[in-house]
Amino acid sequence: MKTKIIVAIGGMLVLASCKPTEAIDLRNTISANDEYLKDIILSERSPEEAKLNCLVNDDFKGALSAIDKQEAQFDSLIQRTSAISVRNVKEGEALKRAAVDYYQALKLLHMADREEVMQQVITHGVDTTKIRLAQDKILELLERKGKLFQQVYDKDEKMRKALDHFNKENGL
Repeated sequence: MKTKIIVAIGGMLVLASCKPTEAIDLRNTISANDEYLKDIILSERSPEEAKLNCLVNDDFKGALSAIDKQEAQFDSLIQRTSAISVRNVKEGEALKRAAVDYYQALKLLHMADREEVMQQVITHGVDTTKIRLAQDKILELLERKGKLFQQVYDKDEKMRKALDHFNKENGL
């Protein structure tokens, strides 16, 4: 009788200590995607770094090319994240959706640079009327980017909350 109780308690402890592998895999995938995101935006060899270097040297064509590369990387990240299977994972869909929304918000913010660079090209021209219009447009773009930054902060907060809720629901 004692043996049966000990075996039953041991079995329950083993089951209780098991972590859902699908949830762990999803969390690890989202973490890996966040690392890739850092590479897109922050690493020394990132398109963001290339764009900034080009802008310092007034190489607007190079800056636009770097923005195109960065857009392709964002698209790849968003597509990869959207394709993650979340079947049988508690709160997996909410976490995936929050991650995709966050990545899309960051993409919109960084892609706004394209229009700004195009206006900077005009400011290096000789037509003062066009230069003034381009400067006005740049000011409008900066205001819009401020709103995009706020959207990124909001999406980041939602993603962090979704991750916390996900971890809690899955015992991680």
